[in-house]
Amino acid sequence: MNSREVVSLERRIEKLSEERIDLFARASANVNLSVVERTRLKTIERELDECYLVVRRHRAARDAERFVAEEPNARSRQAVARRE
Repeated sequence: MNSREVVSLERRIEKLSEERIDLFARASANVNLSVVERTRLKTIERELDECYLVVRRHRAARDAERFVAEEPNARSRQAVARRE
């Protein structure tokens, strides 16, 4: 995932979150949500779940790359510690 895709995903999450907040505000103001609004709210929640899943996968891949890159250094330190 490149930086442009990350920014796009972050914007999508922000937009969906704002829309979700607006729908919840309407619902809590004793205004009954229409069938269309309730359906939209469910769709937004599903889309947010999918977006956050992508974010978690991206972070996991990034962390795995960092772990692999750091692993040789950790091995070298252990070898030096054993020699001492």
